[in-house]
Amino acid sequence: MAAFLKELADRLAQGKVSLRKGTEEVTLTMPENVILELKAEEKIKPGKTKYSLEIEIEWGSGEGSGPVSLG
Repeated sequence: MAAFLKELADRLAQGKVSLRKGTEEVTLTMPENVILELKAEEKIKPGKTKYSLEIEIEWGSGEGSGPVSLG
């Protein structure tokens, strides 16, 4: 996971992020200014506790591009 996040950070710094699933690919051109949201959560249930960390990057239209190519 750490290697993936480092690679994602490098791509964000370059301004383009490509995501692939099988033969499908989506490339996003990232704007200079985005909103970064982080959320940590703990869900406690009898006999089981679940933790999650969500990382969300968002921006509005006109601030950058959405998908620029589909594979």
